[in-house]
Amino acid sequence: METYKDMHIHSTYSDGSLKIPVLLEQLSKKNIGTFAITDHDSLDSVRELKALGSSLEWYSGIEVSTIYNHHKIHLLGYGFDENNAAMIELVEWIKKQRQLRFYGMVKKAEKEFQLAIPISYFQQLEKEGTILVRPHLMRYLVKQGCGDSSDIMDRIENSCISKIPYRVNLMWAIEALKKAKALLLIAHPKEIEKESHIAFETIIDDLIKLGIDGIEVFHSIHTDADVKRYHDLALKYHLLESGGSDYHGPDRKGRTLGQVTKSEKKVKQLSLVQELRDRR
Repeated sequence: METYKDMHIHSTYSDGSLKIPVLLEQLSKKNIGTFAITDHDSLDSVRELKALGSSLEWYSGIEVSTIYNHHKIHLLGYGFDENNAAMIELVEWIKKQRQLRFYGMVKKAEKEFQLAIPISYFQQLEKEGTILVRPHLMRYLVKQGCGDSSDIMDRIENSCISKIPYRVNLMWAIEALKKAKALLLIAHPKEIEKESHIAFETIIDDLIKLGIDGIEVFHSIHTDADVKRYHDLALKYHLLESGGSDYHGPDRKGRTLGQVTKSEKKVKQLSLVQELRDRR
């Protein structure tokens, strides 16, 4: 029997709240037989999955933070060699920039929340392989009783954001991931449209010329109308289609493992997965 697919999931190696063994347990319970952990700018989930082993069908995944003509674009990579030197260099650069950015936010948060924040708490997370991002600071402040998560995140975004850049040029990311034999897909195009105030159609030609292989047609923020539109674009340009919940854990509302549209639909067939199977 064909199981469900979820090709966009986050663990504690980036901004997810659940460790990989817990995610594996939940995936099995939800009849999701094919998946990818796509942590932001990190390769550690791939290494842990290899070490753990799993009876489920899984593929290496990553979500790289990029910039292209002032547009914030998240680039999903699948089926790559995590030991490729070019890819490791890319990820390490982002990791260092994220580290500088995050500890700059911690200093600002101490003033904003009138609180002494021990650096050792976050250093321990780094030792465990975590790429530190805003939600880690938010969760710490919630534990300290500084407010609820939405209020704290608003205050962090308004008062604590660092100007240190961590997004890489899209062309660098594409070049590095291609060297690692990755398939490249644009994550949640609806989010690009919302942030950049553009129609995805205005940049898709450029993205294809740069070397992308597909689009994340299904996503937990996409309506059924969005799905049809991106599906039609994928067909028109002969692109691979993927889909995922973008699950970050139970504290991220509106996103549940396996549910890959706003109307909570699930998928059993994805051309991305078929292409990954054919490449094995």
